[in-house]
Amino acid sequence: MPHYEDESEMKKNANIFNNSYIPQDIPARDSHIKNLHSCFSPALKRSKPLHAWLCGKPGTGKSLVAKYFLQDLMEKHQINGVYINCWRTNSFYSVLDTVLNELRFGFGDERDTRVKLYQFERLVREKPFVIVLDEVDLMPLKDRNAMIYNFCNIGKIGLICISESMYSILSLEDRIKSRLNPRVIRFEPYTTKDLIGILRERALLALDSQRWNENILKKIAEIAKGDARIAIHTLKGACQHSEEEACKSIELKHIKKSYYGIDDLKKEYRLKRLTEHHRILFQLIKMNTGIISNQLWKSYLKKCRNLNLKPIAKRTFSHYTSNLNRLKLIRVERARVRGRVYSFSILD
Repeated sequence: MPHYEDESEMKKNANIFNNSYIPQDIPARDSHIKNLHSCFSPALKRSKPLHAWLCGKPGTGKSLVAKYFLQDLMEKHQINGVYINCWRTNSFYSVLDTVLNELRFGFGDERDTRVKLYQFERLVREKPFVIVLDEVDLMPLKDRNAMIYNFCNIGKIGLICISESMYSILSLEDRIKSRLNPRVIRFEPYTTKDLIGILRERALLALDSQRWNENILKKIAEIAKGDARIAIHTLKGACQHSEEEACKSIELKHIKKSYYGIDDLKKEYRLKRLTEHHRILFQLIKMNTGIISNQLWKSYLKKCRNLNLKPIAKRTFSHYTSNLNRLKLIRVERARVRGRVYSFSILD
């Protein structure tokens, strides 16, 4: 490992490559931002805005555009709002709790959703308020229906819902779809030219000019196949690999090494789209590599008891492990014991 006298580029500018980073300008998404401004222009006159629903594959800029737009409303127009990730905050109660905390109005140990909803309604009754519900499709349908229905009935609230597909809208109850009536804004994968522009903006801010060039950015953009998140992670990793090898600039070998090293990010994408039971099984296999069928089933049942979660049937269990195997998240092999017994491990 080479020795560096100065702090590395990554350490000095790490935030530029973080998912939380919001640039001053967002390439190739002007029309999407204008569409949102059109939906929420009534809020500038202190009226109730239209709701919006952003749809598109991972890495197409949905979350970034929503955060950028929300920040603009709050800083330039003094319209309050909050961003919620519904994968991490995946119940109506926890969303309300998070919103009240963001408003610096915690409500003690109150466990009644109705009380929290009433308190929230009192706080936002007179002024427009924007709620971004990212990855809303990962919230259980019952909670999603209740949350959207109740938020639509409160004062001047405007919702920006984000999901991967249109199915999340279609799966809502008819009365809720009718009340929400969102403007759907579709996000297509970025072009190679778009990704080069995105990477160039990050490289100019974060990296020494000798570290990269346009050909390097083009190669990364091409292998990312329209996914900005993968492109940015690949550039970040390639820079780190070039630093570790004491190279003055990023080379093709660093790009390949970085791209094939972002499997965890790809796994996260896949796991998010599966059920909670899939994710429990994946984590159990991850913690107990080589675990065999019966042991995995018993560990799964124990985990469900601890979480107060109704377990799936034994036949469904086999189907779920097959799903994880088909998505190349786990490896399934015949165990070296008698009978039809399998062992499970995480793919490297």
